[in-house]
Amino acid sequence: MRSLWEATEKMSWFSEQINDRKKQDKTVFYDSFIKLTASVVGKGEALSKLGRRPSQYSVADEILDYFGFKRVEIPSKIKDIEKRLEYAARPYGIMIKRVTLEGEWYLEAFQPMVVKKKDGDDYIAVLPKGHGFVFFDEKKSRYVKVKKRNSRIFGERALAFYEPFPLHKLSVTDLLTFMYKKITPNDIFMLAMGSFGAVLVGMISTHLSRTLFREVIQSENMQALTAMAFFMICVLISSKFVHIIHEMITEAINSRISLSVEAASYMRLMSISVPFFRDYSSGELANRIGYIKAFCTLIVKSVLSVGFSSLFSLLYIGQVNHYAPSLLETAIITVIITFLLTVFAIFLQTRISRKRMEYTAKESGLFLSLVGGIQKIKLAGAEKRAFAKWADVYSTEAGYAYDLPIFLKVYPIINMGINLACTLVVYFLAVHTEVEYPDYVAFTAAFGMMQGAFTALSSVAVSVADIKPIFEMCKPILDAPIEADPSRAPLEHLNGGIELSHVSFSYDKNSDPIFTDLSLKIRPGEYLAIVGETGCGKSTLIRLLLGFEEPTKGAVLYGGIDLKRIDLETLRRKIGAVMQNDKLFHGTIYANIAIACDDPTPEKIWEAARLAQIAEDIENMPMGMNTMISEGSGGVSGGQRQRILIARAIACKPKILIFDEATSALDNITQKKISNALDQIKCTRIVIAHRLSTIKNCERILVLSAGKVVESGSYDSLMEKDGYFAGLVHRQQLRNH
Repeated sequence: MRSLWEATEKMSWFSEQINDRKKQDKTVFYDSFIKLTASVVGKGEALSKLGRRPSQYSVADEILDYFGFKRVEIPSKIKDIEKRLEYAARPYGIMIKRVTLEGEWYLEAFQPMVVKKKDGDDYIAVLPKGHGFVFFDEKKSRYVKVKKRNSRIFGERALAFYEPFPLHKLSVTDLLTFMYKKITPNDIFMLAMGSFGAVLVGMISTHLSRTLFREVIQSENMQALTAMAFFMICVLISSKFVHIIHEMITEAINSRISLSVEAASYMRLMSISVPFFRDYSSGELANRIGYIKAFCTLIVKSVLSVGFSSLFSLLYIGQVNHYAPSLLETAIITVIITFLLTVFAIFLQTRISRKRMEYTAKESGLFLSLVGGIQKIKLAGAEKRAFAKWADVYSTEAGYAYDLPIFLKVYPIINMGINLACTLVVYFLAVHTEVEYPDYVAFTAAFGMMQGAFTALSSVAVSVADIKPIFEMCKPILDAPIEADPSRAPLEHLNGGIELSHVSFSYDKNSDPIFTDLSLKIRPGEYLAIVGETGCGKSTLIRLLLGFEEPTKGAVLYGGIDLKRIDLETLRRKIGAVMQNDKLFHGTIYANIAIACDDPTPEKIWEAARLAQIAEDIENMPMGMNTMISEGSGGVSGGQRQRILIARAIACKPKILIFDEATSALDNITQKKISNALDQIKCTRIVIAHRLSTIKNCERILVLSAGKVVESGSYDSLMEKDGYFAGLVHRQQLRNH
């Protein structure tokens, strides 16, 4: 019967594949005409002449086209729009978020979105363009801008798409290119105009000062003095106003880029392969990912914004030359000396900053670990040792922050001395060359602004110098291998069959192999136990099955498909797993169970809780499913924690269940109840058990020793054989007695 059911299911799957291929061929054929026509008359005109596919089947293509990704063939059996979009976005690591559209959203949002029409079931792709959004109007057969008038056709609910980083190791150029794509020509124009406006107001202010002392005061005309005072106040207010506008423009650009970069950073972190996380603590990673945002802010605010301002501020040199040509040479020499000293101080500071950043990240990771384990520290009475360990790391960090080289300590005094000497020399030359008082006042104002321009330029040099150390802090995250890969096919069908073919594996090239030429097959629907002494490779085998580790040789196959060709996220969604030492996250019991479900409902969550024998415990809690669990599974017992984890694993009705010591904290009666309940779920079950008495009902038991299968069979047959497994059972029985 099982073979007949499997054959029928396979035939149905192949039929769906053939139908999907036919539809994809039609789509590709249609798109080829669009591309050919668009190359001559443009995309909008091409769509107008050739027509358009139904919107619910094209929005995914529009989103992928916007990001510059190759289109994905979506199976026709996937009807739900959210699942279709998720299917298309997953291979590229694109994250999707449900959002609510309120007010003038088309002026504030920045991500491409898919929005449902208010009337009807059609969905529309709304794409950013300039400072706004466009969508394809079916009636006009072209893209039109979203405005207040036509925004009424959109509903309130939408799906926003966040662009990921490129799916390879990122260089500084890659990161800058990603940021540059978020800047529009209008942003550059507005930023340039804001910077030029600030400089222009400053130059007007300088000219007014000269006019005030040269003409107005000497004329002794009170009316002219009052008018000039009013005019200068207006200029001062205008200066502040222009400065505020410039800051608002800079902040708007920075916010847009930062949000995109932060979202892409966290997407990147979530996509990194599991082995990466062995080398870094959570606190250190949080600190390092924060440097990606710091890199972004550094580029926008320090390099882009200040760079524009400094560039336009060089116009003050012309004013200085106009008012007092005899003082220009001295002024420029002074500014250049100050600039060079500043740049030298900057590069000296940069060398220190790189080391300080490294120790700051380590200190953050250590501090978070100490706080997370404060209960264990107090239990062991190790508060002083913990403090000493933290102080050892922090003292090094503090040394780089406060114990600076002598030059950096005296640099502010040197800079002040140079400016004072410059003022005296300029004053002496002004008297010697008989510069008029009004011209000297105007020169002083213009010279001060010119100094400010060069100081700002030196700060840009600081920022440029800081790029390398900051990027080096981000580099481990940006260089790490990621699981998202368009070449991996989403797993649509999983029958529960698994095969390991000649698998060899070691955690490190220099370490001894855990497995050497290991081969085994697990049949669909089989109830399999894996046992062995500590260190024999049981948990490592599970990590290989889940794709957390890659074999150095051989292959892991699901339904005959190599794991290297399967999209890991789609595979893991069809597997329910409870790993050794799994923890619950901070949140409600409901949220902890529902996180594994694509479409959770209270009925599904309660059913999973009943199967895991935790429903009664939850019902007896005052808040029921809304009971909060603190980080680290606080607030529930060890047995309750394991049963909640089991409920999470079975909530999505997986095709494969994997338990790695998942019931070690449960008594035999509860464990038996859970085992009987899980028999109702038609799936492949793989169990790693320490208590060998709990696996008597398994169809097959694999006995591992030194990375090899030394015995295989049912519980009774292995006991009759009186071999390695029987020895394990007898030793355990002796320890229990």
